[in-house]
Amino acid sequence: MKVTLEVEERGQLVRSAEVDAAEHDTVAIVAQRFADVLGLTPDELLEDLSIDGIHLQPHSAIKDCNGHGRHLRHRRVCIDLRFETEEARHLFPARAHWSRVHEWGCKKFKVAHDACANLELHEGAPDGPPLNEEKEIGHFPDCKAVWLVKPGPEPNG
Repeated sequence: MKVTLEVEERGQLVRSAEVDAAEHDTVAIVAQRFADVLGLTPDELLEDLSIDGIHLQPHSAIKDCNGHGRHLRHRRVCIDLRFETEEARHLFPARAHWSRVHEWGCKKFKVAHDACANLELHEGAPDGPPLNEEKEIGHFPDCKAVWLVKPGPEPNG
Protein backbone atom coordinates (compact mmCIF):
# COMPACT_ATOMS: atom_id res chain seq x y z
CA MET A 1 0.00 0.00 0.00
CA LYS A 2 1.04 3.61 -0.50
CA VAL A 3 1.37 5.85 2.57
CA THR A 4 1.58 9.63 2.26
CA LEU A 5 3.15 11.97 4.81
CA GLU A 6 2.52 15.72 4.81
CA VAL A 7 5.05 17.96 6.55
CA GLU A 8 3.66 21.11 8.12
CA GLU A 9 6.03 23.93 9.07
CA ARG A 10 4.86 27.19 10.64
CA GLY A 11 1.26 26.16 10.10
CA GLN A 12 1.55 25.49 6.35
CA LEU A 13 2.05 22.31 4.34
CA VAL A 14 5.52 22.61 2.82
CA ARG A 15 6.18 19.16 1.39
CA SER A 16 4.89 15.65 1.19
CA ALA A 17 6.34 12.24 0.49
CA GLU A 18 4.98 8.83 -0.38
CA VAL A 19 6.42 5.43 0.50
CA ASP A 20 5.36 1.83 0.08
CA ALA A 21 4.37 -0.16 3.14
CA ALA A 22 3.13 -3.65 3.84
CA GLU A 23 0.02 -4.06 5.97
CA HIS A 24 2.01 -5.65 8.80
CA ASP A 25 4.59 -2.77 8.92
CA THR A 26 4.56 -0.71 12.08
CA VAL A 27 4.46 3.07 12.27
CA ALA A 28 8.16 2.98 13.33
CA ILE A 29 9.15 1.08 10.17
CA VAL A 30 7.24 3.49 7.95
CA ALA A 31 8.74 6.47 9.83
CA GLN A 32 12.23 5.14 9.01
CA ARG A 33 11.33 5.07 5.31
CA PHE A 34 9.99 8.63 5.45
CA ALA A 35 13.08 9.76 7.38
CA ASP A 36 15.31 8.44 4.60
CA VAL A 37 13.28 10.27 1.95
CA LEU A 38 12.90 13.56 3.84
CA GLY A 39 16.34 13.79 5.47
CA LEU A 40 14.96 13.73 9.01
CA THR A 41 15.58 11.32 11.86
CA PRO A 42 12.97 8.66 12.65
CA ASP A 43 12.88 9.92 16.27
CA GLU A 44 11.94 13.42 15.09
CA LEU A 45 9.15 12.05 12.93
CA LEU A 46 7.79 9.81 15.65
CA GLU A 47 7.65 12.68 18.15
CA ASP A 48 4.97 14.41 16.12
CA LEU A 49 3.41 11.93 13.73
CA SER A 50 -0.36 11.98 13.64
CA ILE A 51 -3.37 11.23 11.55
CA ASP A 52 -6.54 13.28 11.91
CA GLY A 53 -4.98 14.94 14.98
CA ILE A 54 -4.36 11.64 16.79
CA HIS A 55 -0.73 10.93 17.75
CA LEU A 56 0.49 7.59 16.37
CA GLN A 57 2.34 5.09 18.51
CA PRO A 58 5.52 3.52 17.01
CA HIS A 59 4.34 -0.06 17.59
CA SER A 60 0.93 0.41 15.92
CA ALA A 61 0.30 -1.36 12.61
CA ILE A 62 0.22 1.10 9.74
CA LYS A 63 -2.85 -0.65 8.26
CA ASP A 64 -4.85 0.35 11.35
CA CYS A 65 -3.78 4.00 11.07
CA ASN A 66 -3.80 4.86 7.39
CA GLY A 67 -7.09 4.10 5.72
CA HIS A 68 -9.65 5.78 3.48
CA GLY A 69 -7.20 8.19 1.86
CA ARG A 70 -6.05 9.74 5.13
CA HIS A 71 -2.52 11.11 5.25
CA LEU A 72 0.02 11.06 8.04
CA ARG A 73 1.05 14.51 9.26
CA HIS A 74 4.31 15.71 10.83
CA ARG A 75 4.29 19.22 12.32
CA ARG A 76 7.40 21.31 12.89
CA VAL A 77 7.79 24.71 14.52
CA CYS A 78 10.53 27.31 14.19
CA ILE A 79 12.67 28.25 17.17
CA ASP A 80 15.04 31.22 16.94
CA LEU A 81 17.54 30.26 19.65
CA ARG A 82 19.95 32.88 20.97
CA PHE A 83 23.00 32.44 23.14
CA GLU A 84 25.17 35.41 24.10
CA THR A 85 25.87 37.08 20.71
CA GLU A 86 24.99 34.06 18.55
CA GLU A 87 21.68 33.12 16.96
CA ALA A 88 20.43 30.04 15.11
CA ARG A 89 17.05 28.96 13.75
CA HIS A 90 15.90 25.38 13.68
CA LEU A 91 12.66 23.48 13.08
CA PHE A 92 11.65 21.11 15.87
CA PRO A 93 8.79 18.61 16.09
CA ALA A 94 5.87 20.42 17.71
CA ARG A 95 5.39 17.65 20.28
CA ALA A 96 9.08 17.60 21.26
CA HIS A 97 9.96 18.82 24.73
CA TRP A 98 11.85 22.05 25.36
CA SER A 99 14.76 19.94 26.64
CA ARG A 100 15.44 19.00 22.99
CA VAL A 101 15.90 22.70 22.16
CA HIS A 102 18.27 23.07 25.13
CA GLU A 103 20.39 20.08 24.03
CA TRP A 104 20.44 21.20 20.40
CA GLY A 105 21.48 24.73 21.42
CA CYS A 106 24.37 23.52 23.53
CA LYS A 107 25.67 21.45 20.62
CA LYS A 108 25.08 24.20 18.06
CA PHE A 109 26.83 26.88 20.13
CA LYS A 110 29.54 24.45 21.33
CA VAL A 111 28.81 24.94 25.04
CA ALA A 112 30.79 22.65 27.33
CA HIS A 113 28.69 19.87 28.84
CA ASP A 114 29.16 21.01 32.46
CA ALA A 115 28.35 24.63 31.53
CA CYS A 116 25.31 23.56 29.53
CA ALA A 117 23.76 21.92 32.59
CA ASN A 118 23.74 25.34 34.27
CA LEU A 119 21.84 27.12 31.48
CA GLU A 120 18.09 27.71 31.14
CA LEU A 121 15.74 28.50 28.29
CA HIS A 122 13.89 31.81 28.55
CA GLU A 123 11.06 32.92 26.29
CA GLY A 124 11.39 36.13 24.29
CA ALA A 125 14.34 37.77 26.11
CA PRO A 126 17.24 36.86 28.39
CA ASP A 127 15.14 37.96 31.37
CA GLY A 128 11.89 36.52 29.96
CA PRO A 129 9.96 33.77 31.69
CA PRO A 130 11.82 30.47 31.99
CA LEU A 131 10.50 27.55 29.95
CA ASN A 132 9.72 24.22 31.59
CA GLU A 133 11.91 21.79 29.67
CA GLU A 134 9.60 18.87 30.47
CA LYS A 135 6.71 20.50 28.57
CA GLU A 136 5.97 20.13 24.87
CA ILE A 137 7.04 22.95 22.58
CA GLY A 138 3.54 23.24 21.14
CA HIS A 139 2.18 24.93 18.03
CA PHE A 140 2.60 28.54 16.96
CA PRO A 141 2.55 30.19 13.53
CA ASP A 142 5.76 32.22 13.59
CA CYS A 143 9.33 31.65 14.71
CA LYS A 144 9.57 31.88 18.51
CA ALA A 145 12.57 33.67 20.04
CA VAL A 146 14.13 31.73 22.91
CA TRP A 147 17.28 32.53 24.87
CA LEU A 148 19.76 30.08 26.39
CA VAL A 149 21.00 31.92 29.48
CA LYS A 150 22.57 31.55 32.89
CA PRO A 151 19.82 31.53 35.53
CA GLY A 152 19.39 34.62 37.62
CA PRO A 153 19.35 34.70 41.42
CA GLU A 154 16.65 32.65 43.12
CA PRO A 155 13.68 34.76 44.19
CA ASN A 156 13.48 35.28 47.96
CA GLY A 157 16.83 33.75 48.44
